[in-house]
Amino acid sequence: MQSSVLVSISRRGFVALLGERPRAMAALARSMAEREKLDLFVNVHVRQGNTSVRIARYLCFLADFLGEKAGDGVRISGFSQTDIADAVGASRASVENFFREQRRAGTVTTAYRVIDIVTPDGLRTQAGNMPIRQP
Repeated sequence: MQSSVLVSISRRGFVALLGERPRAMAALARSMAEREKLDLFVNVHVRQGNTSVRIARYLCFLADFLGEKAGDGVRISGFSQTDIADAVGASRASVENFFREQRRAGTVTTAYRVIDIVTPDGLRTQAGNMPIRQP
């Protein structure tokens, strides 16, 4: 079991620490660059189209980036309907309706903070020209 400890450090102390550890500076720079790439990818590819398309695209993005193989489909864990609504700029009710339609169609199954995409190709078809994002 791992544990984490949060430590408060001044800006000056942080800059000094990075100056003493060039590998840490390089790792931080890579991390920030990757975060900017992810933000750009989401802004360009996910936040376009009507609400259903945006939700489908965000689920495709999550499946590509964080999904785990589950049978013939993909499992996404840790996201609530509110999280998804906030990410795509939609209401929670719109996300709830989207999932209701997808469950009826057999595209997804849902449980508490777990989304199983049963037919990833079906969801990707709804997302339109969403490119596959590899982590």
